[in-house]
Amino acid sequence: MIVLTKSTYRIGIEDIDISNYGFGLFLGAGASFEAGYPLMDTLTVSVIENLNERQKDIIQGVLTEDFDGYIDIEHGTPNIEVIADLISARAITLGEIQGSQYVSLLSSIRDSIVDIISSVDHPNLDHHVMMLQALSRIRQQAASPLWIFTTNYDSLIELAAAEVGVPLYDGFLGGGPVRFFHVASLKWSHGSINNRHYFEPRKGLQINLIKLHGSIDWWSTKDDTQRQRVFSTLDETRLRASSTRTIILPQRSKTYETMGFPYDQLWRLASETIGRECKYLTSVGYSFGDEHINQNLFTPSLIDGNLKIFAFLKEETPGLANIARFPAVNYGTASCTRKNGEMNYEPSDFWKFSSFVRYLSNYAGL
Repeated sequence: MIVLTKSTYRIGIEDIDISNYGFGLFLGAGASFEAGYPLMDTLTVSVIENLNERQKDIIQGVLTEDFDGYIDIEHGTPNIEVIADLISARAITLGEIQGSQYVSLLSSIRDSIVDIISSVDHPNLDHHVMMLQALSRIRQQAASPLWIFTTNYDSLIELAAAEVGVPLYDGFLGGGPVRFFHVASLKWSHGSINNRHYFEPRKGLQINLIKLHGSIDWWSTKDDTQRQRVFSTLDETRLRASSTRTIILPQRSKTYETMGFPYDQLWRLASETIGRECKYLTSVGYSFGDEHINQNLFTPSLIDGNLKIFAFLKEETPGLANIARFPAVNYGTASCTRKNGEMNYEPSDFWKFSSFVRYLSNYAGL
C-alpha cells in the first residue's frame, strides 16, 4: 500500500480538491500512453511512414519554405502538430481549389492517425478502470457530473466507464450501432421522479465527457438539403449519406482548419463549463502545447480568478511556462514542483498516469 504523506512542497492527491463539486479532469496523450497508444513523436513517425512519396515531398517542400528549424521528417522532426499547422495554413491561404493538394494531404494525415489509433486492438484498460473505481468511491454522494475533457481520439474512458458501470454522457444519443450528436444532452440532469412528483437527482459518479479533438468513431454527413449531421459509429457503411471523418488534427496554432460543427458547440460548452461548473481542474499527460485550448478555455477563467489548475506532465514546456504566469496554476513534473506560486526541486511522479491513479486509488481507500 502507498502511504500518503503530507509534504509542504509536493502536490498530493489531498491538494487537488478532488472531493469538491467543481473538480474536473483534463487528459492528454500521456494519459493514454501506458494503455498502448503512441505519444506525439512516435505518432509522427508512423503517420509519415503511411504517406506516399509525393505526399512526403509536399511536406518536405512546405517545411523547407516555412519552418525555421531542423528537419528530419522520417524521424519525427518537426512533429505532426507543426506539420499540420503549416499544411493547414497553406490550405486556408490558397483555398479549396488552388490548395486542393494540401486539403487532400490533411485528409490523408487524418485517416492515417485514425488507422494508427484503431490498430491498438486490446488497449490496457487497467489504469482507467482503477481511476473510475476510485472516483466512484470518492463521489458516491455527488449529485453533479464529473466533467472530463480530453484531446485524445481513443475510447479508453468510454470503455472503462462501461466496465465499471459508470453512466457516461458524451453528446451523442440513440441506441444500436449508430448514435447522433445533440450537444444539449450534456446539460441534461439525470435522476427520477419520486412518489410526490419531485425530481430527485441521481447520486454517484456520472461523467460528462468532452472530446475536444473528436474521436475515431465520429463521422460527418450532409443530406440533400446540405444539412450537416455528426454520428458516432464504428461502421460508417450504416450511414445513409456519404460520410467523412470529423476529427481535429493535432496542431499548435490551432487554426483548426475551421471550427465547424460539432466542435463549435463542444468548445462553446467547454468554455462555459471551465471556470464555472468546473473550477478545480487537474490535467494529466497534457503538455499545454495547444494554444487554442490554453487561450480560449483556460486563460479567461484564470484572469477572472475562477479557475485553479493542477497539471502533471513529464517536463516543463513553453506552453506550460506561458500559462504558469497565473498564480492559480500549480504543476508537478519529473524534476520539479510549483505549488502555491513557489518553485522547488521536489519531483512528482503523477505525470505517469499509472502513478496518479495508484495514489488516487489509495486516497479512495481501495
